[in-house]
Amino acid sequence: MSNENADAPSIPVDQTRHGLTREELYKLVWSEPVQAVAGRFGMSDRGLAKLCERHAIPTPGRGYWRQKETGSPARRLPLPKLHPTHQALATVQLPEPQVVVHPIVKPEPPPDPPRVAAQRAFEAANPIVVSELPDRPHPLVGATRTGLRKLKDGTSNRLRARGDASLDLTVTAATRERGLRIMEALCRAFKQRGWSVANHEGDHRDSQIEVHGIKIAFSLEERMRQEERPKPKPIDRLLQPSLMFQERYEYIPTGELVLKAWIHTGAKSKWADGKRQRVEAKLNDFMIAVVTMADNEIRWQEERVIRERQQLVEERARWERERRQAEEKHRGENLAQLSGWWREAESLRAFVAAVRTRLDSSGVITPDSQLDRWLRWADGHADRLDPLTAGGQLPPSYLYRSPWDPSPIAEWPRIDHGQA
Repeated sequence: MSNENADAPSIPVDQTRHGLTREELYKLVWSEPVQAVAGRFGMSDRGLAKLCERHAIPTPGRGYWRQKETGSPARRLPLPKLHPTHQALATVQLPEPQVVVHPIVKPEPPPDPPRVAAQRAFEAANPIVVSELPDRPHPLVGATRTGLRKLKDGTSNRLRARGDASLDLTVTAATRERGLRIMEALCRAFKQRGWSVANHEGDHRDSQIEVHGIKIAFSLEERMRQEERPKPKPIDRLLQPSLMFQERYEYIPTGELVLKAWIHTGAKSKWADGKRQRVEAKLNDFMIAVVTMADNEIRWQEERVIRERQQLVEERARWERERRQAEEKHRGENLAQLSGWWREAESLRAFVAAVRTRLDSSGVITPDSQLDRWLRWADGHADRLDPLTAGGQLPPSYLYRSPWDPSPIAEWPRIDHGQA
């Protein structure tokens, strides 16, 4: 059991009890969420909150339990004392306790993969410190500083560093030096971790680091606030025609920096200045996140290779199945064709024999006569049509194959004559 419920009063939930003291209910609502306490008594969380309000019992505000989970300091409001004239509120009447409704326990997050766990331990032992820019900064940082030389102090224009060797840094003059210091700290940290950093050559000039063989793009930019310009009056548009083409919105620099990391396949993360922490304090989290992104990309690629191999195996099996089906169809058609030729040859022989029998009795057939030649030709035609006598038709050609034919030899189903 967690320490949050250590001060909860020991009240049996299945006991029939219609009243609690203010102190007991106060300890209950501050030991676990109001939803869980209300469920014990068959009430809604809103109904219990109104009951506490009537009896001057403070309840935890929004975000209290989240602060307790993360270990952040959470303020607990004290129980105020009742005025002597309000002692009737010292006892809180509640419905009979119902079935216990336990708070939902969040499942434990899965353990980090080995690469991420190792990087998390490394970051805990090697915090990244942003210091002043040295006289000889990293070559990419030096090129970035040169690419921002057009920024003039006192202006609010935001500029992205120019030059093929510049890092992806977009700032105003007010945040230029801070952005360069952060980039210098990042480049030193990349080198310490063995990660190469370079600019991508292509349509998008992104700064990239290579983590475990995966290229991850990153950038640092100043956040701008969008504000709508006041609409000019008609008279002003006449006096100043340039107002006709004035943009509707103007963008005001906020001085807040945003560090982004992304993979072009879709994964992305960002870290921005907040009320309590600035980007400088989140650089180690950035390192852990890029390793997580790289690890996820590696595992996705490995799973894709497995899927592609499985698809190839299934495709080959499908192709082999279709080939066997086509071969079986061809065998059946060939068998039907041979059977048809044999039946036709037998029919022709029967017809020729009937003709010869009929004509022999009348003595019409003479040797080497036209009728004798025709009958002999008919016998030969039947023999040529009959697959049992015609050469080259039996056995079928698909029973054999040439030495250079890669297709498998024809396989026939085994017949057990003992069971026939």
